[in-house]
Formats: sequence, C-alpha cells, structure tokens
Amino acid sequence: MQSMTLFRSLAARRLASSSLMLLLLGISTACNASIKWKVTPFYEGDGHKSSLGPTVLATRDHGDGATTKYSISGQTKRFPHGSSKLQGALLLATNETVELPFLGLDATSVDNATAEQLGIEPWRGVLVSKVEPDSAAAEAGLKRADLLLSFNGVALASQPQFADLVAETLQPGEVVEVEISRPKSEFVREDLTVSLVVGKRTVEETAADRLDLPLDVALVQHAGLGVLTVPAEYAEDLYGQRAPAAVVAAVITGSPAYRAGFRAGDRVLSANGIPVSTAAELSEVAERGSDQLDLQVEGPLGSHRKTFDLSADLTDEANFHIPILVDYEARPDRRRLSVLDFIFQFGFNKRSDYLLSSTRSSRKSSFLSILPLGMFEFERTPTRSTNRIFWLIKWSSKR
Repeated sequence: MQSMTLFRSLAARRLASSSLMLLLLGISTACNASIKWKVTPFYEGDGHKSSLGPTVLATRDHGDGATTKYSISGQTKRFPHGSSKLQGALLLATNETVELPFLGLDATSVDNATAEQLGIEPWRGVLVSKVEPDSAAAEAGLKRADLLLSFNGVALASQPQFADLVAETLQPGEVVEVEISRPKSEFVREDLTVSLVVGKRTVEETAADRLDLPLDVALVQHAGLGVLTVPAEYAEDLYGQRAPAAVVAAVITGSPAYRAGFRAGDRVLSANGIPVSTAAELSEVAERGSDQLDLQVEGPLGSHRKTFDLSADLTDEANFHIPILVDYEARPDRRRLSVLDFIFQFGFNKRSDYLLSSTRSSRKSSFLSILPLGMFEFERTPTRSTNRIFWLIKWSSKR
C-alpha cells in the first residue's frame, strides 16, 4: 500500500515537473523568438486622429453680396523624431454673387469648310447656331444662321474672340449696336444693324485661399494642443481687434488638453492668468510655470477655462510583445492589453480608445473579454452598452 502511494506521488511530481519544464521551455522559446519592447515617435502612427477636419471659425458678410468663411486646421498626425516643425493652416473661402453679361445665343467660327458651304468669306464674323427664347438676343431679333459681323464697331473674326469680347467688355444693361448678315435666299444675304440690350446671369463664385502657419512643438508634445498665430489682418475680421490671436488648430485625441475639454477653433485668451495673443507667448507662459496650465479660451463651443497637466510626453508610443503570451500597446488615444490571447480568445483582452469629439466632453469606447473562450464580454461606446455572458446570454442598452 505504501509503495503504491509512493509510486503515485513520484508520478505526480514527475508529471508536474514535466509540465513546468514544458511551460518554461515554451516561454523561453517564445521569448527568444520575439520579445519586443519599443518606444517610437507617437505622431508617426497612421491611426492617430487629432481633429474632425477643418473647423469653421466664423463667416463674415461683407455687405456687397460677398461672404468669407474662415476655417482652421492643424496636422499633428506625423511628427518625425527630432522634427521642429508642425504645420497648421488658416483657410479662407470667399463666396461672391456676380452678375455677368448674357446674350442668350451660341455662335461658331466660320472656318474654310463652313464658308465654302455657305458661300461666304471665311474667318469674317461668327455664325449664330442657337438663340434662346426670351433672351437678349431673341428680343433684339437675332435668328439662327445670322452672321454677326461686329459689336459696337469691333469686327468679329472667330468664336473665341467673340466670347472674350462679351465677357471682358460688355456690361449687363448696356446697349450695343450689332452688324449682321442675314440670308434672304440660298445665295442672297442682306446686311442689317440691330440694337441689343445686354442681359445678365447671376453666378456664385468661390475663391479659396490658404495661409500655412507653424504649430508650437512644445505645446503639442506636452499638452496635445496644436496652437498657431492668426495674423492681425485676419484676426481683425474674425475677432474685431487688429492684433494677432493664438488659436487652437488641432487637439490630440486622449491628450491632457483633449480630456480638459479644449477643442480646435478655441481662441486662447489667457494662460495662468496672463493674457496671450500668440502661440509663442502661450508657450513661454507654459515653460515658466509648473507642470500645470490654467487655460482660458472662447470659441465655437463657447467660453471655457480649465487647468490640465503638462508633465506627460506624448511623443512616445510603447509596444511590448511576447508571442502568444502578452501584447501591450500604449499611446495617448489608445490602451490595449492581451494576455494568453490564442485559440478562441482563451485569455484576457482589454482595450480602450478615446474618440473624436465635437463637444467639450470626452468620448471613449472600451472592450473587455475574460477567459475562457470569451465567456464574459463587456463593450461600451458613447451610444451603446453591450454585455455577453456564457456566449448565448446577451443584452444591450442605449446610453
């Protein structure tokens, strides 16, 4: 009986020892194969987003039918290691309602082939191919097949010249004398002079302009805040004061500035109680102070003031990877951890992501899966909460 018990004890020990050796061997092999711990410049990541796109600052009506829309954008997606330049831009889109001269006819050049067919001199005048009803040309009595010889004494030779003459010299409401040659029969034409009142057509014209401006690197690195300086001549139209303005062009998702509620389009009024009007002044105040920055802004989302931390360095992304065993990623907008994530998710998975937000509130999604086989799963998004237990039991609710 004792020998049997001893045998079983020895067998159990050998089995446990063998299992432990196999586990250690597997871990050793995996570690030797690939244990990765790296810190890389965060802004080189393609997945990072810093804003929802250009942010509209204001639209100004100039009172003459023209309006200008001011927008701002900042690029903090790529930040090559050691780089001292990040780019932002002030975007201007001017829409203007313009009245253009309009005759209401189509005309073609009289080339050699056309001239031979009609029995007229080539490259003298333009041939009317269409007259629109109720147009200026129709009211002047012009007809299809009329040959327009001159406008206000200017001889016509081709369709491009005619188009330039109308666009560049005629004004809506202007009365012009038009010399024409009209066919009376197959081989006979008569010359006429008619008066034509130039009509008009209204069109919307848009002129786009872009002013590239640098972002302050230190503020991006420690606060996640991309701030540029709007020149005084543009700031006057935007804010009513002829002085430069420090404006947030982009905010890194998940950064201290993002979590504190600052967003693209905010105009910085003061930092640590000190008025600032440029990105350089803001950076100087931040460097002189402690690891806290008290920021007061006003923008499309209203006035806002809050203190946030500056001690973080957002330029690094951490990755730790042991095949099969552990996979870890950390960056300002994302945290991901997987342990024993193999074969039907037999392990632990947790991830959380900060999301782009058009309000001053942070938006976040999270997911948690606990072994075995995803038996417990919990997912949260800004709009929905989903829970799953034992694969088949699932319930969700709106948030």
